[in-house]
Amino acid sequence: MWRVNQARTLSKVRFLPIFAVSRRFLSATTVFQKKGKENGSEQDSSPDVVSNLQSKISPANQVPWYLQVVEKPPQSGPQTQLQTIQLPQGSPDSLKTITEFLRDKLALENILVFDLRQDKESFTTACSRIGDFMVLATGKSGKHCHKSFVEVNTLLKNIFMTVGDVEGNISAKELRKRQRRLARRSNLNRSAQATLSRQSALSDCWYMIDCHVDGIFVNILTENRRHELNLEELYAPESDRHLYERGPDAEASEQLDDDDNVLAGLRRLASRHQQRFYSTSASQDHSVYKSLLQQDFKRASQHISSPSLGSLKSVTQALETIQEGTEIDVNNWRRIFDRCWPLYVSKAEQDEYWSQRLYFFKLLNCAAPKRASVRAFLTDYLVLKAAQGGQLSRNDLCEFLQSVVATLKDDKTTDYWDLVAYNKLVVDAIKLYQVNNPEVIRNEQVVCGLIDTMRYTNSKTTVCLHAVYELIDFISEEFQARVPDSVVKNILTLLAQRHDWNKLFSFWAKCQGKTADLRPWPIFLDTFTNFADRQWMQYLINEGHLLWIKRNGVKITPELRTSLARLFSLAEPSGVAYKDLYNYLVDNATTA
Repeated sequence: MWRVNQARTLSKVRFLPIFAVSRRFLSATTVFQKKGKENGSEQDSSPDVVSNLQSKISPANQVPWYLQVVEKPPQSGPQTQLQTIQLPQGSPDSLKTITEFLRDKLALENILVFDLRQDKESFTTACSRIGDFMVLATGKSGKHCHKSFVEVNTLLKNIFMTVGDVEGNISAKELRKRQRRLARRSNLNRSAQATLSRQSALSDCWYMIDCHVDGIFVNILTENRRHELNLEELYAPESDRHLYERGPDAEASEQLDDDDNVLAGLRRLASRHQQRFYSTSASQDHSVYKSLLQQDFKRASQHISSPSLGSLKSVTQALETIQEGTEIDVNNWRRIFDRCWPLYVSKAEQDEYWSQRLYFFKLLNCAAPKRASVRAFLTDYLVLKAAQGGQLSRNDLCEFLQSVVATLKDDKTTDYWDLVAYNKLVVDAIKLYQVNNPEVIRNEQVVCGLIDTMRYTNSKTTVCLHAVYELIDFISEEFQARVPDSVVKNILTLLAQRHDWNKLFSFWAKCQGKTADLRPWPIFLDTFTNFADRQWMQYLINEGHLLWIKRNGVKITPELRTSLARLFSLAEPSGVAYKDLYNYLVDNATTA
């Protein structure tokens, strides 16, 4: 209270001399004017002097200088024009509201809007598959971008009643952690350039906001980060991507920051295997095809813009039409094919993509069976397809078994232990079907393929695994109604080549059905005529095995009649000893 009273007293004392001087001066001037009038002499300058003095001590000049309002002169020159935002045709009103808010309220610059509704398959990112509109805007600084994200989120809450999801938002706590992490690396980077690079890395930022409104995504970036990422090339229509493309020279000239820049590290890692391009066209696929015909893998890799079905077809077509006798570089062919293979294959395209991969590995195995082994076929196709969620089909297993059989035939040095090694691969392939498709083992083509992979026939003898007899017993038990004719023929041929006639008769007896005899008799008889000697043919006739045709009422087809005639002619060329039996089986039996 004492201080307040003291301040008031000082203010009165401060203005008291001015007030006294002004009263004394006014009284003196009035006296001077009166005397002048009495003497009859008027001075012209006295009123002006008085008025000037009075104006100088007028109360208006008692306002302190820091409280005086100074009017600014009107600004001259051109005003800044607002950017005209081009919106796609048929875009919703929400897109116009958000883009105008970015321009008018947040002062973001260089706003671009890309339409992602059509031709989604030409884009390479996940958000382009689920979004309809991609908005790009540039902020003046990192703080400006962060403030803009907060305001955009407020707009979404107040107008659209939703909350956006953001990627790239870094809190103050996280920023301090990064700064401490960078401080610990001070021994590695002591130069001023490294310090500046850290500051620039912290000032550059990128916010990607999923607005949850009509499929709108908003990207807010600083100018340097926008130039570095070049997102326009990702989201531009295919017809306009050439306007935003940057060649490999421009990409190589960019200096990426090594300090705490995860994105830069990922880009460097990806650049070791592929160059960053996003546009694809038929001309590029043709360039890939022409380069691979000469096995110029480096040049072909430069022409591959992104993983696509067209690139896969070009690689497969080049391998198919390459000149016969050319030495195949298997590793580079596999590497260039995997370069064209996408990380994710949609369900609608799975059949076409996997058929191309199957055909490619079949061609590679045929061109270089030793270097492109069956094991690579198993791991790079069957195992990969199962791991990526693809449905393994019966045809996949049959193609694999055929590749094993082809490899066995081409290798002239195959022995028993080679069959054991290949059989382990076949078992691994069958295990992949145990969960999703266990019935595939009972398929006719699969059973025949399994039998073929368990034997090897050369000019002298037939080598087979001991497990083939277990497989024959399994087939006899599983196909109780009727064993398929192709399986019967395959097993009879194998046993005949092995000259295991006792096992042959045993298997043939088990093939007989419980109600009717539906066994393929022509195949049975032709097996003896093709592989057996005359002694075994006579044994077949003398032991009465052919009488089962009469007993079971088997229909005599023209094919069966021909097989019987051939068997009797080879067993007894004169045709006298078995003439009556032949006539009994053919003439007195049921005819078709």
